[in-house]
Amino acid sequence: MVELDVYKDKYKRLIAFINRIQTLHLSKKSMSIKGLRHGFLLLVLAFFIGACTRSKKALKRSALIEAAPIHSALIIETANLKQAYANLSHSQIWQSLKGLEVRRALDRNRDWLQVIAKASRGLLRTDRRFVICADDSGVKSSALLFYTSADEIRPDSLIKNLSDSYRFSSYRYDGQKLFAAQSRKKKTDWYFSLYRNVFFFSRSKLLVEEGIRQLSSDASLLQQADFAFLYQTKSNSADINAFIPTGRSASLLRNGFEKYRGSGLQNLADWAALDLNFKRDRWNISGVLQVKDSLPRFLNRFKRTPAHIDYARRWIPAYAAAYAFYALTDYATYYRNLKHYWNQTNALRRNQDSLSKWGIDLEDLFSWASKGFVNFYTFDRDAVQNNLILSTDKPDAAAQKLAAHSAVSQTYRGYEIRELSHPKLLDYAFGKAFSIAHPYYFVGKNAVVFSGRPVVLKNLITQLQNRKTLGSSDEIMQFRNAFVPQCQVFLFAQNPGALRFIAPLLSERARSRLLQKRAVERIRFFGLQLNFNGEQAVLTAALQSGRSEGGNVQPLWTLELESPIAVGPFAFTDYKTHRAEIAWQDAKHTLYLADTKGHILWRKNLPEKIMGGIHEMDMYKNGKIQMVFNTATHVYVVARNGEVVEPFPIALQNRASAPMGLFDYDKNRNYRLLIPEGKRFALYDQLGKRVPGFHFKPPEGYVNSAPHHFRIGTKDYIAATTSAGEILLLHRNGRIRVKVPKTYDLSGQPLALIPGEKPHWITTTTKGECLSIYPDGKTDTSDLRLQPGHGFQAAGKTVVFCSGGELKQLGDEGFTYRTSGDLAYLSTGKAGRRRYYAATDRVRKQVYLIDSRGKLVKGFPVYGDGQALISDSDGDANPEVVVGTAEGQLVFYGS
Repeated sequence: MVELDVYKDKYKRLIAFINRIQTLHLSKKSMSIKGLRHGFLLLVLAFFIGACTRSKKALKRSALIEAAPIHSALIIETANLKQAYANLSHSQIWQSLKGLEVRRALDRNRDWLQVIAKASRGLLRTDRRFVICADDSGVKSSALLFYTSADEIRPDSLIKNLSDSYRFSSYRYDGQKLFAAQSRKKKTDWYFSLYRNVFFFSRSKLLVEEGIRQLSSDASLLQQADFAFLYQTKSNSADINAFIPTGRSASLLRNGFEKYRGSGLQNLADWAALDLNFKRDRWNISGVLQVKDSLPRFLNRFKRTPAHIDYARRWIPAYAAAYAFYALTDYATYYRNLKHYWNQTNALRRNQDSLSKWGIDLEDLFSWASKGFVNFYTFDRDAVQNNLILSTDKPDAAAQKLAAHSAVSQTYRGYEIRELSHPKLLDYAFGKAFSIAHPYYFVGKNAVVFSGRPVVLKNLITQLQNRKTLGSSDEIMQFRNAFVPQCQVFLFAQNPGALRFIAPLLSERARSRLLQKRAVERIRFFGLQLNFNGEQAVLTAALQSGRSEGGNVQPLWTLELESPIAVGPFAFTDYKTHRAEIAWQDAKHTLYLADTKGHILWRKNLPEKIMGGIHEMDMYKNGKIQMVFNTATHVYVVARNGEVVEPFPIALQNRASAPMGLFDYDKNRNYRLLIPEGKRFALYDQLGKRVPGFHFKPPEGYVNSAPHHFRIGTKDYIAATTSAGEILLLHRNGRIRVKVPKTYDLSGQPLALIPGEKPHWITTTTKGECLSIYPDGKTDTSDLRLQPGHGFQAAGKTVVFCSGGELKQLGDEGFTYRTSGDLAYLSTGKAGRRRYYAATDRVRKQVYLIDSRGKLVKGFPVYGDGQALISDSDGDANPEVVVGTAEGQLVFYGS
């Protein structure tokens, strides 16, 4: 974890340096005291202008930074380059970044540097102080400028030692000799020069020339007061010290994130000085940001605000990809800072005019806001959702003031969701960074939550009621608690959700590498904390690696339905992609098909409810799959585009008494559709023609379970049950193959075949027994004490029951998972090689997901009502669950 000492040490060094400068200022009595902010910066400037104009004839190691080109986009200093590279290379975080161009570029430079160092036979030692500079030219290049003290390096000796591998030529630049090293393949590999006791080398001739030109100049970065101040705060024990002029960093970011086009860093601060230490599973970062009041910087809004604890994390759903907390003593102070920012960007008058037209006093409207506010980011169907939480000790005042500018949209689980009357109200109240188009909100006990979609607020309400927030995650809280409790700004991101922010910035090649290998997900958490002192902000940050054990289950998308789900959801195969799509029927009998991104592909109005589930059939034997099902009066075959295939629907002669069966006896796609019609069956082929020759003797009761086809050895069996407790085991032609003389009080569950040395069928009785039926007609029972409403699933020799609050798997690897609820709607599915079971607590409306070892999958239970569908749509071996809710939603849960 990030030791608090890192933060304290950085803060102490910053304060000590400020005090040292202030003392010098007072002793010279050179000006009146107008506050720490102005006094120490003027003195730093005066001191370094005098100190740094000395001759650079022979720079010592301690002054190497003076040779850094002024226009560098990044400057890295390290006391031991070899050790820093080793620590970086062994870091799990660095190993996760193989798909990024910045990683490949640095690896190429490292490998090249190691070859040169080895060939130089000790003249170029990398276990010493180095400075590395990246150019801000914007050219996509992997070239860096390296330089170090030339105490032991002489060009003639270096050329002699490297002559076996390279040919050398020389030319003059600015009166200084510069050497080009060519490999034996006659390709120029690198350039170098020794000038004023500094050895420059790079794969770019222009960068070596830039180093010489810089060293020839009387100016240096240390003459810039901002940089000089930050340079004094660096830690000499860090693996590397990095200095970033944010205004010139965009070109560097584009080398790593090819589609990055923004200027976000420049809008945050002017300079950043960072100390980085690389551990195997963690990067610890501390530093200082320079944020001038005179410039339009985003962070200036939060200065002069006391630090607070970000209690709002208690309201953030555990699956949020990222959040940003900002301290807020009162809204009036923040709004004054915001207007100052607007004035610097020439937007104040325009915004004030708009607010005047509305007649809204923002300071009065948000007077209830206190302690802090939070932006948190979620995804819905791969679109980023920006959400805002405002902490408050006065929820009643918040509700009253906001109600005057909003209208009730709907009520959900006891919360009133309202829509703001002015779509851009939050833009003007907090700035465009917190913009939410068409904001909705609800008022909680100590917070008001805004979002652009009511469904996001509904999901959040569900998570709150189920206590699934960032504040309830021990893993996240352990990471967060390693930082100081109170701060003015805190940023947090977690994978796998945060990877979705990065992916759009990458090239297609880099994105495919990262997403396929999911390597970056090893970076579990990122945190960054800021506390201000004048125009500086003390920064503490960390990246934590380690694979997730799950628990980041979230609603990847939610569909608001016109009517609650009545049947389903079911999986239906897209024959083009061979991926599962999702079908369901609502209470108004409308049949839907959606993809796994939450886009409805089509809807089909039906006159009746579907009985049972849907089957898949290749009607024309051409690889195109149709869905097949029956209602009480018709049989339907529906193509993937939603059209009913002729001659279907076929009207039944008698009302169906149970769901149909679909059989492909010989796996040759010659299908049979068998529909129970009370005491008889109707048999059709795949083209809708009635099949003669099915001689079925009517039983005592009516058929009340879907018929299933089984094969034992070379024999076919069609199995079903009746309302009179009869067990039917039939030939293909409908005649009785096995006579079962006894009748039972059957539960209505279908028969399942258990293979093995003694293959047999099982079902259950109303007495809570498991009934076994053998091919010779014999039966036996075992009392499992199953409760009414129980269910069971069989997959091979594995049998799982859910009854009451228990989910029980029989067999040698049996288990019993217990809850305090009432489980029903048992379903099964596979993700990767592992089987999973889902069951829904009908009382609490929660879906449990249990793996084949009897372990609850981390992150479950989740909110849901009715049957759940288990899938693995992205093929990552992690299960996803699709389920409806009592409020008429379809939710797709995944990680």
